[in-house]
Formats: sequence, C-alpha cells, structure tokens
Amino acid sequence: WIRDDRGQISHPIQKRAHDALHALLVELKAAGHFPEEQDEQLGDFVSGYMTLDAKLAGALDGIARGDGFSEPAMVIAWLKRILEILNKTIAAADAVSEKPFLPTERFAYYRNELFAIREEILALMTQLRSR
Repeated sequence: WIRDDRGQISHPIQKRAHDALHALLVELKAAGHFPEEQDEQLGDFVSGYMTLDAKLAGALDGIARGDGFSEPAMVIAWLKRILEILNKTIAAADAVSEKPFLPTERFAYYRNELFAIREEILALMTQLRSR
C-alpha cells in the first residue's frame, strides 16, 4: 500500500492508473484537446481511463485502507469486470493513436501503462486465488 499526493492510502495498481489518467489529461489540455475536443474516439479513450481509475479505487482502495477486507472471490469478480473496461480502453487507445492529439510515443506510453496495469491486475488475481 502506498500514499498518494494527498497522503491518502491507495493500492499501487489504482495509483498507477490514477497517475496515468491525470498525466494524460494534463497533456491533452496542454495540447488544446481536453475538455473541448469533440472526437468520439478520444472521448472513449479518456472516459475508459476515467472509468478504470474509478473502478480500481472502488475495488482496491478500501482494502488498502483496511475498511473491511472483502472476500477474495468478490475482489476477483470486481477485477474481472475491470479487465473488461481495461480491454475496451486499450481498443480505444488503438483507435485514437494515429490521430494528431498527442505525439505517437505519448499515446504508446499511455497504452503501455494500460498493459502494465492489466498485468498487475492478473498477478493480484492469482495472489487472491491462492488465499
């Protein structure tokens, strides 16, 4: 468990998603593409990242804070649903990567973050299954 910039306890996977989302929003805003951009595919990508961040917070941060650990099977079920959102967000990243919103290497970075988050979720699910 780690502390975020505000000192609140977060799960490392959720913090990674949160940090990537906020960096993405800052970059898009600096490039003049957020929140005014009307591109549907960019909207799908950004909203997918936002949903991923929120769902990970709901599934993992309560555990990190010790608010009452949910049964491992329940957390695994939540994470499976989150993987569906994550996979849709990766597909949205692929659809928007060739558009001129950000340099190609920056979209590649955010897409790679999604893959890394997916690997961390799968590892956590394996760990929870062993309990």
